[in-house]
Amino acid sequence: MPVARVHRISATAPDDVSGIEAAIANGTMAPEGILAIFGKTEGNGLVNDFSRGFAVQSLRLMLERHLDTDSAAAVCTVMSGGTEGGMAPHWLVLERHEGEGMPGPALAIGRAHTPDLLKEAGYRYIMDWSADDQPFWMRTRSGPLLSIPYHIEINDSPAQLTRRHTADDFTRMVTGHFDEQIRQSENQPLVFSLALHTFVVGQPYRLAGLRDILMHMVEHEEADRVWFCRPRDIYEHVAALPPGTVPGS
Repeated sequence: MPVARVHRISATAPDDVSGIEAAIANGTMAPEGILAIFGKTEGNGLVNDFSRGFAVQSLRLMLERHLDTDSAAAVCTVMSGGTEGGMAPHWLVLERHEGEGMPGPALAIGRAHTPDLLKEAGYRYIMDWSADDQPFWMRTRSGPLLSIPYHIEINDSPAQLTRRHTADDFTRMVTGHFDEQIRQSENQPLVFSLALHTFVVGQPYRLAGLRDILMHMVEHEEADRVWFCRPRDIYEHVAALPPGTVPGS
């Protein structure tokens, strides 16, 4: 009967995977049995959230030194920023080990990846990564799922509630982002994604800034090169393109 093992391993930085590698080397942990890795990374979970992506990348590269690419990709990684104060960065490695289990209640470990579940639930696309401002097809166990770029930097919630930018700051950020993407789109089509929340930008004192943003875009001298659309319109367009046009197809 498989036995569930939980290993807590200290880390000195988001890319410090030496403790996991040492456990694999001394036989304490079998890489093929690793199902998931939870991590508490450096930072405060706010403006320096980059540490989470850095940690996932470091774990993936480490796993690929011990497993084939598909097996390494199957390991679930869940990172949480915020170790300022008394909590130290660490990894929690969940392993399934073949052995004799103890009688009575015991820990059971299963895993699932969000894109797989979304595809099986009928979703056609997901918006969670910037990915060079271009869509791409993701592989899931039930078929392709389209990833449409989602910009966190020009998202009104983290910009104005977390990083405390003013409404005027946000207007300058978004219009500057738009102008730069117009210039870069001379070489290839790009997706400009503006994430808005009614409880943030819908506040009366912020609405004037949103109005300025929208007017800047629709009255831009090169607005005729812009397709103003919804995410589902992008999905339908991409889905109709010949195979090989969009990465992953």
